[in-house]
Amino acid sequence: MCARQIGWAVEFWQDDWERHVRASNRFCPAAFDAGEKARAAVLAEAGERRAIRARNRAQVTRLRTAPAPSQAG
Repeated sequence: MCARQIGWAVEFWQDDWERHVRASNRFCPAAFDAGEKARAAVLAEAGERRAIRARNRAQVTRLRTAPAPSQAG
């Protein structure tokens, strides 16, 4: 028994939400405006990354400037 062609087509609509909504009665994503929330999140993450880099630089500086262990023998 072989499968019968039933006329399906696959299209990649990416983030075209309006097209998804028009194609389906049930698919209705909530409106989303990232605006200030997204900006605040990006700025917070950038601040965290700067703090981590500063901590790492300080640690490397301490390791480079620490006195060498004595080699008494």
